[in-house]
Amino acid sequence: MRNTRLPQRQRGVALITAILVVALATLLAADMVWNQYLQMRRTESMLAMEQGRMYALGAESWAMDIMLEDRESPDDIDHLLETWAKDLPPLELDEGSFVGAIEDMQGRLNINNIYRNGQVDQIAYEQFTRLLETLGLEVQLAEAVLDWIDLDQDVCCAAGAEDDTYTARTPAHRAANRYLTSTSELLAIEGFDNDSYRELEPYIAALPPGWCGGGGFTPVNVNTASDKVLLALDANITEANTDQWIAEREDIDGYRDLSAFNGVVSQDLLDGEYLSLNSECFGATVVISIGSFRYSMYSLLDRDGKAGTIITRIRYFGVY
Repeated sequence: MRNTRLPQRQRGVALITAILVVALATLLAADMVWNQYLQMRRTESMLAMEQGRMYALGAESWAMDIMLEDRESPDDIDHLLETWAKDLPPLELDEGSFVGAIEDMQGRLNINNIYRNGQVDQIAYEQFTRLLETLGLEVQLAEAVLDWIDLDQDVCCAAGAEDDTYTARTPAHRAANRYLTSTSELLAIEGFDNDSYRELEPYIAALPPGWCGGGGFTPVNVNTASDKVLLALDANITEANTDQWIAEREDIDGYRDLSAFNGVVSQDLLDGEYLSLNSECFGATVVISIGSFRYSMYSLLDRDGKAGTIITRIRYFGVY
């Protein structure tokens, strides 16, 4: 009698081997397809990012043209009813769209104003503390910002902090002892957290001396300032004053002089360089959408009205 067990076992082993080979080949093929898909997605993302960057830079140039045309207007003032202040509606692109907006950064308080010529500017410092108080934040935060900006390593005041405080943090860092170039630097300063920063950020700017007209101080444009910024300008200003000024400036397309503030704010504020009717620094924000890809850019544009030029002081990019 012939023994048939051995061939049957061999056929079973061969079948299992064949199944394993097919499974392995399937896994390898799936891995190759997946890697190819990822490579295609990476390439698409890189192309979309570069395309978005080019669109964003084009939008920045467009914003510059708008601002230069505005400076050529007969009125040497800037207010919120001008063309530059209107948000761009969604504009269609070949493969997506973009939206944009220009904001007058001199409609905010420049926190760098609190320290100039090697000493505290008392009026600007009090404006900053009033803004903090209006927003329900600790006024001692102003002391921490002052110590961050001033040039020495001496603790200026009760809530101040220098290197001995910041080097004990995790991660450790040092006090800047220089002017801020971005409001986000506040998150590195003693006493600030995400909540206080988000509350304060819409009303402040970080414009070093030499920017926005080339002077050592950046005044607030009363034609574009918000109610909370106007309220912080002087201790005598009330909410009734700010409501009146905002309504009036809309009715007359912006103030041409500061006579509306006479008798309300202090004479030192009027005689100094704390208030203005026009601006030189603007923030341009654009968001590009290409398919599922979104690309954003923020530019701080410094306009020299006399020379008819604009400088990009800062440019941030983001993907989300």
